[in-house]
Amino acid sequence: RHRITSVQRVRLLDTYRRTRFPSRRLQTALAEELGLPLRSVQIWFQNQRQLNKTAATTTTSDIANENEVQ
Repeated sequence: RHRITSVQRVRLLDTYRRTRFPSRRLQTALAEELGLPLRSVQIWFQNQRQLNKTAATTTTSDIANENEVQ
């Protein structure tokens, strides 16, 4: 298991902001640049997409619940 450093996280987030689904070529380049296994980069993007999906669902649910209370 590889821990992502803050510098690596910044670079990954920067890439994620530009594209949520980076190509294999971009993933490979990131892995080499950051000194991480390709699989770690792939999993990071997968986890980030899931986190954003969960956050969006939670926000939508919160808004719906607030509207019901009013």
